[in-house]
Amino acid sequence: MKLTRKTVGAALAAVALTAGMASTAEQATAKAPMAHTGIQGAPVVVPAHATRTATVTCPAGQQVSGGGGVVDGGGLLLTGSNPNGRVWEAKFSNDSNVQRTGSAFAVCTDLTQSVFRSSTVIITPGSNQGQVVRCPPGQNPTGGGFTTTGTDVPARVISSTQESWHVRAVNNGTATQDMQAVVLCSGVPHENRLGTPVTVQAGGEVTATVNCPGNQVASGGAGQGNGNATFIADSRALPDLRGWQIRGVNRDNVSRTFIAQVICTAP
Repeated sequence: MKLTRKTVGAALAAVALTAGMASTAEQATAKAPMAHTGIQGAPVVVPAHATRTATVTCPAGQQVSGGGGVVDGGGLLLTGSNPNGRVWEAKFSNDSNVQRTGSAFAVCTDLTQSVFRSSTVIITPGSNQGQVVRCPPGQNPTGGGFTTTGTDVPARVISSTQESWHVRAVNNGTATQDMQAVVLCSGVPHENRLGTPVTVQAGGEVTATVNCPGNQVASGGAGQGNGNATFIADSRALPDLRGWQIRGVNRDNVSRTFIAQVICTAP
């Protein structure tokens, strides 16, 4: 099925990253040749064995269609990824012995999205729970995420169908925590794409990617691992916004696989 939309402006070039290019701490990292732009926020220091939240704000007149987070090295896990108005929030938990940095990532658009949140599910220590939130009839996901009340509730599944958004998280802490799935929905057609499974050895990390077809670009994305001890550390669009990538962490004692997922849309 051919997807159509009014083209917004002419083709835009990718925005180069330089240390002193703007007064704001947030940096544009990619521009697609239509009404979507990828923006990575300022890095936030996450001390060893601590949790911090990073944010990025879409320009005035735009809103988020999807997002995630970017990490600078091993030890950080994504424990929240959530739209809040024009802001995308990414929460990171650092279980390493050294400080790391993490940044929020958002896809911004001038197209209208609506946000829907699931009911709250309770996750007891050592267990994992899933939750689903659906778009209204006639709409489909452009992106999504999840929220948790805990400091150590990383996601192992963040995925989408044509109608709904799915999240599964694991409570690695010692107290009961809450979780919600969050989806952004649009009446404009979007298409889900799954990448090829990528194997990661026990105790290792791996990057999985998936591309959009033709001239389509990513409005959001996600991914998943295939075991209870597999977690998502990093989730963001490719630099040219033509796909999505995740970084998967395997804390299991056997090899596992990760799959990246992208939600694509066309002019």
